[in-house]
Amino acid sequence: MTRRTLVRYCQSLALAFAISATLTTALADNVEVYYTNYLQSSQANKISAANRFFTELEEYADTLYAFSPSADKWEVETQVNYWMADYYYNKALYDLSIEAGEKAMIASSHIKDKQQQSDVFSVLGIAHYRKGYFEVALQYFRKGYDIDKQLDNDENMSSDLNNLSSVYLALRQPDAAAVYIERAIELERKLDQPERMAIRLGMASEIYLAKKDYDKALALATEAYKLDSSQGRPLKAAIRQSQMAAVYIEMGKLDEAQNAITRAIAQIEHDGAKSSLAICYRLQGRIFVEQRQWNQAAQFYNRALALGKEMGNTFEERENERGLWLAMRNVAPQAALAHLERYSAIADSMFKAESARQLSMFRAKYRTDELVRQNKQFETRNRTIILIAAILLLFLLVAIAAAVYAMRQKAKATRLAKEVDTLRTHFVTNITNEFRNPLSVILGIGNQLKASDNADEQNKGDTIVRQGNTLLGLVNQLLDAAHISASVEEPDWRRGDIAAYVHMIVDNYHDKAIDKGLSISFASSESSIMTDFVPSYVSKMMHHLLTNAFNFTPRTGNVNVTVSTPDATHVAIAVSDNGIGIAPSEIQHIFEPNFRGSNVKDVPGFGLGLSLVKNMVNTMNGDIDVNSAPGNGTTLTITLPIEQTAVATQPLVTAPQPPAGQPSAKLPAAAQKPEVDALPIVLIVESHVDMAYYIGNLLHQHYKVFYARNGVEGFDKVQDLVPSLVIAAQQMPEMNGFELCSKIRATESVSHVPLLMITSTNTNELRIKGIEAGADAYLAKPFSDSELLTLVDNLLKQRQALREKFSSSTEQLEANEQKTASKADQEFLNKLVNLIHAQMSKGEIDTDTIATAMGMSRKQLRTKVQTITGEPTANYVLRVRMGKAKRLVRTTSASIGEVAAKCGFQDVAHFSRAFKQFFGVTPSQYRKNVD
Repeated sequence: MTRRTLVRYCQSLALAFAISATLTTALADNVEVYYTNYLQSSQANKISAANRFFTELEEYADTLYAFSPSADKWEVETQVNYWMADYYYNKALYDLSIEAGEKAMIASSHIKDKQQQSDVFSVLGIAHYRKGYFEVALQYFRKGYDIDKQLDNDENMSSDLNNLSSVYLALRQPDAAAVYIERAIELERKLDQPERMAIRLGMASEIYLAKKDYDKALALATEAYKLDSSQGRPLKAAIRQSQMAAVYIEMGKLDEAQNAITRAIAQIEHDGAKSSLAICYRLQGRIFVEQRQWNQAAQFYNRALALGKEMGNTFEERENERGLWLAMRNVAPQAALAHLERYSAIADSMFKAESARQLSMFRAKYRTDELVRQNKQFETRNRTIILIAAILLLFLLVAIAAAVYAMRQKAKATRLAKEVDTLRTHFVTNITNEFRNPLSVILGIGNQLKASDNADEQNKGDTIVRQGNTLLGLVNQLLDAAHISASVEEPDWRRGDIAAYVHMIVDNYHDKAIDKGLSISFASSESSIMTDFVPSYVSKMMHHLLTNAFNFTPRTGNVNVTVSTPDATHVAIAVSDNGIGIAPSEIQHIFEPNFRGSNVKDVPGFGLGLSLVKNMVNTMNGDIDVNSAPGNGTTLTITLPIEQTAVATQPLVTAPQPPAGQPSAKLPAAAQKPEVDALPIVLIVESHVDMAYYIGNLLHQHYKVFYARNGVEGFDKVQDLVPSLVIAAQQMPEMNGFELCSKIRATESVSHVPLLMITSTNTNELRIKGIEAGADAYLAKPFSDSELLTLVDNLLKQRQALREKFSSSTEQLEANEQKTASKADQEFLNKLVNLIHAQMSKGEIDTDTIATAMGMSRKQLRTKVQTITGEPTANYVLRVRMGKAKRLVRTTSASIGEVAAKCGFQDVAHFSRAFKQFFGVTPSQYRKNVD
């Protein structure tokens, strides 16, 4: 066995059985020091640095490399980095192994030694495999296999096939894995090397265990155990026993499994093979779970988890977190839940990484089929020509059928619901699909019955809608419960005026309070309280607190919200009501999940809201207190630090606070007089002063912002400014948002302006009414700054796309490519083009005359044409004239002077210059080229 083949064999051994070499600290320190010295050496000193490195490495790898001064630099670079990658791998330092291996791969591309390139691919593949990057590992193993097949190296091909089967087993494709391992076993039987054969048999045992062929899996593991025992390899024999234990567990033979795993653990602990020991500890934990010995199971899962973290093995971490959940859910539910959440987080991360490489997976699948076909051809190489053809045809038919069946099964498995105790995100998706869809149908039918002329049907419809909304509320609470951990995992910290933010939320609940016959008020001890907080948490907390206050306060009651600063470092948000109150004995339990008071049995719910609030308050390093008595109402007070020193925050509102007074009383200096080439103009029509400035402060850095206090004033400013976008509130005095939108759409000079409507009540009826009025988008309070900015950006991008469409080419214009625009814009452009053509026959075109004929001022015409086409009026008119000129030159025999006159040019030379500027050639040259 050559030196390279021996290394490849050891790598395959480590991959199959998770054996990590035990290195002395002194050796490890010296090797890494000499490697660092090599990397930092100048090119002139590289050879001597490499020789010192290999002298130190000889104790580890028994290498005898010694480079002469004339050695090829790429050969030296390849060898040093390859052996360091192998060294790091055996120390379970997989990230460092990948880093060194990639350097070796780059260097090996400059040398002709194909076997060395294959070795580099092999070490990169096993390192990525250990990190859980299975698709990347698959690519490297395939590259190595392709090279070894070209070199006809059976020993290395066997190792490659073993590695490929390991990856497919990890990817849960045991059928594909079985094809590769059977081919590897066939090669090993021909090579007659018992130690390597034991490795292949052990891998085959794990594959057939995954295929649920337990008898074959046990037979293979037993055969491998006998081979290793007879050859005097106690560590490998112990690993075989762990494989036998895994099969016994699945067969339900726990006594045999316990005997095997006990012997395996004793030997592997003695040898210090961490990866194999982690697997054994996990199997022992599994046995104890099956025997319902929860504490012992948790003990071994914890040991396995610690080893997995130490090695950076995410697969082991995931499996052991799930094992700890299984072991502790009956004895320590809270601790078990924490392990389940960590399991879900790791599984989510692994799933996202694999999803990002789905295209690679499909390509890998197709390449696998090709490789299987080639392997089958290799197996039948020594048979007769007729037999080869017959078997190949049969194999192709079976392979195609198997591939189709496998893809269908995979697609079906993807659509089926996962186990209840798997990922939290699947639970949320299932709940949404199973409850929200039928609820939408039920509520829709209920609303249809309410609209009936029959009083009895109206009553039934009202009952259906009322009960459907109640059920929808319960579903939302279930979803909140499922999202509790997700809600507190990645807080989006912002710094802003929390008083203004809470005030905006309270405004959104006025209509609901009126519907319930309640009054709601807001007060703040200061006009502005700049605080570090998580906006989404505050919104959810206020929702639950206000919903509880509304549910447990009788009609004509009062709900009060206050924001204050009890001291210089804290802000307090209090929600109080004069409702039914809480019994003293129950106050200590109200923040527990699923707890409900004895006096709220008639109000639907699961008792999850305050538990969620408590979680979010804790995440923001705050406290929540309750003051209540039966019949005297309840006050819940949230206290938060004003500054969060341990977190990085982003500004909630980036601009300075506005001055007191009405927004339109004194506009910011930068927005007094818009210029043609200035920033896009945004007009905010909002009667609420703070809300207007809140929106304006979000937009002022990227847009020129103007304000109006009501719909009447807003319409006047729309006509005067012709803005790029109007943001209007639904509820305003004198003229509401719907009326403003309808009036804008009915006025030709400004009908093209997009409009974003903001509402406090997000219902289907209001959405439909807004769409009928001509609103382009809808946004419900409370909203996040990113949500508003994204909507504004998208609306302006859509308008920009239309501009580019209209200005893309003269040919498109002449072909009436306006069909992607709105109907109003189409009508406007058609009318404008007709007027331009009419003016052409009269000589030079007068823009003022066209504007008058369009019923607009010159400025309004310029702004509207600029908005729709992206061009000034004069440019657009010239484009229309050139389009007609090009058509006349191409399709008629009229002289150039006649064409110029028909297009409104009195000077033929001017016409020729304009034509060449547009099309790159003179009219005469263009006609000659056409002919």
